[in-house]
Amino acid sequence: MTEETTEANVFHPEGIKRLLERGTENLSDDQRVLLAALIGVEADRLDDEGLAALDELKGSIEAYDAGELTEALEHLVSAKPRKERELDWPGLDEKLKR
Repeated sequence: MTEETTEANVFHPEGIKRLLERGTENLSDDQRVLLAALIGVEADRLDDEGLAALDELKGSIEAYDAGELTEALEHLVSAKPRKERELDWPGLDEKLKR
């Protein structure tokens, strides 16, 4: 893997492996599904061992569909903003100045 592709990743593949090797038993289902979804966004960059660990993580999640959440995250990151939809947040400028 080149340095250029490593910087484009959200997670470094070695970091994912270490995280999954440590185990996720101490995480709640909510935390495990979010982790699985975030890692799933870059599943195409994982090797066979990393994919197996990701599948094991997904298998440990009971109340969620990690695949659906991964799709939603990919859409969120890649979707183009809609210009016609401006949000008005009163007082936001003042809060940002503080």
